[in-house]
Parts: sequence; C-alpha cells; structure tokens
Amino acid sequence: MAYCLRALAVLNDGSVAENWMAETLMAPFLQSQITQGRIDGQRRGSFGGLKEVTAAIMQHVETVCLPVIQLSEGLFGTNGNPPIDFIVRGVWAPIYDTIMRVIGVKLFTVGIASTMHNNFVQCSQLQRAIENTLGEEKRGAVSARLEQDARWRDFTNKVR
Repeated sequence: MAYCLRALAVLNDGSVAENWMAETLMAPFLQSQITQGRIDGQRRGSFGGLKEVTAAIMQHVETVCLPVIQLSEGLFGTNGNPPIDFIVRGVWAPIYDTIMRVIGVKLFTVGIASTMHNNFVQCSQLQRAIENTLGEEKRGAVSARLEQDARWRDFTNKVR
C-alpha cells in the first residue's frame, strides 16, 4: 500500500486514494448507519439513536480506516497539508455528506431544547473524536487541516 500512496503523491493525484477510502471503506458503512430510523432511535424526530450512530462511526474509523490513515501520516507527516489527506477527504467528507443528505438541517433545527442540546453534544463529540483520530498529541495539526475544509467549517457553524 505504501508504494501506491507514494506513487499517487508523486503524480499529485492523492484524490484517487482519498476517494477510494471515502467510497469503498466509508460510504457503504455510513449508508447502513446514518438512516432516519437509526438516528431517531425509538421515537420519530427524537434523535435518540444519534449517540449510538456516532459511536459506531468512530469505531468503524478506528478499526477499518485507522491503519491506512496511520500509514499515510507516517509517509507524509501530519503537519501542513499532506498530499493524501485521508482524515479530511477520506473520512470527514463522506460523514458530512451523508449526514447532510439523510438528515440535513433538521439535526440542528429541532425546536425542542433538550433534543437540540443532545444533538449539539453528540455532534461536538463526533468532531472531537475525528480531531483525535491520530491521538491527542497530533490533535492540533489535524484540527488545523480540518478547519481549512469548507464542510468542517459549515458543520461547526451549524453546531455552535
């Protein structure tokens, strides 16, 4: 895998690898997890299952995607903008796209204070977990990369 990643970086075509992770490792899992029924939990519109869904997403990232992310980060480093950024474009982009396609702004405009607060807490925890994908010591560098992403900024603005 390292040879392929290096070759794609040399060819300045890291998007091929990022799309592979987004479409092959993340999208099928997200489509099975981020459904209105799973997000709602037991009551329609309650978002009672959001905590379990976000936990399942991060478990999937840690078990399925993390080895490839760590390999890439080891090759290209965490600081700056690496030629292949699996965290931003391979993991975060499909999560955001799926959430916005399936749930949309309903997640942020519930109208019930307790539900709105729970959604805020779960979305904030999801963002922190993604920032900590490579561990607490690399959180600052990963956060800086995520903050450059329009999807990340949009989600952050909706959550806060």
